[in-house]
Amino acid sequence: MKPDPSPNNLLDLVFVVQFHDRADAGSGCFTGRAEHLMSGRSKGFETPEELVDFFGRLMNRLNRDHKKHRAKNTAVQRSKAERGCRAGASARRF
Repeated sequence: MKPDPSPNNLLDLVFVVQFHDRADAGSGCFTGRAEHLMSGRSKGFETPEELVDFFGRLMNRLNRDHKKHRAKNTAVQRSKAERGCRAGASARRF
């Protein structure tokens, strides 16, 4: 899974990757654990593909969550603005 290249926050891009002692890229042994610093989500991996997949899945999830949050905030702001307009119109009538 390819990660979305547009981070919402620079800290969203921070991961800690720990390779196990037996990891040796030359021998094909590539094991360890990766953790996303901001969310605390972590995953063990045994291949480079599993590591990259973890990065991609997590980054895409963060981007979806950010877009949902932004859409919700926009809807709340519109609702407040509409209520303000109606309250202003009501106040002028009386």
